[in-house]
Amino acid sequence: MAFARYKNLGAYCAACPEVKAEQDTGKIQVLRAQAAVDCGEPVKPNGIANKVEGAIIQSVSWCTREAVGNTSLRTTFDWSEYPVLRFLDVPEA
Repeated sequence: MAFARYKNLGAYCAACPEVKAEQDTGKIQVLRAQAAVDCGEPVKPNGIANKVEGAIIQSVSWCTREAVGNTSLRTTFDWSEYPVLRFLDVPEA
């Protein structure tokens, strides 16, 4: 579970992911994620949903895929080699 507060009082968000971890391989997979947001009166509710869903996807990618292995040498040379979350790995809403 996670909780975030944007600019102290601007908005609140709580998230709860369903996570599967394989002990043999160490692979972590986020199966599903739920979030609750309080940001006051919305002007564009779809924009809020898009922002929260995008933040969840980016956070899952940071935590499970993205990494720089060797800090003294560049190991990836373009976006096709950089490890990011793929569409097949995006958790269910």
